[in-house]
This record gives sequence, structure tokens and C-alpha cells, in this order.
Amino acid sequence: MFSPDYQYRGVSKALMAVSEGWLKEQRLVVSRLTSTATAKQFYEKLGYLPDGEAKTGRSGMPSFPMSKTL
Repeated sequence: MFSPDYQYRGVSKALMAVSEGWLKEQRLVVSRLTSTATAKQFYEKLGYLPDGEAKTGRSGMPSFPMSKTL
């Protein structure tokens, strides 16, 4: 369950840094993900760019493929 008390404390940013660090250790040069509309701006601030057309899933919610050169 999500608690607003922990929002904007850098936890998500730290998790992304660890994930990207692991990808670099694996000698990958690109990180790819699929974002929700809510998280899209967060990923953009981390340097992710659109990587294809937005898609709509069975739930009707759009998803946005994104990528970042590591």
C-alpha cells in the first residue's frame, strides 16, 4: 500500500540508481522500461526518453515505452 508520508524522499530515485548501476555492471548500454502516465514525468527527469508509441492495455490505461543510454 502506498503512503504519501514517504513521497518525495528520494527512495524511487535511489532504487533507479541501483538498478541502472546493476545494468552497467552487466555491460548493458541502454535501460528500457514501460511507464504509466503517472510515472512518466519522473522517468523523464532521470533522463529517459520516449522509445516508441504509447500503448493502451486491457485495463484501458496507457503505457509509455521509454529508454535511456547508460
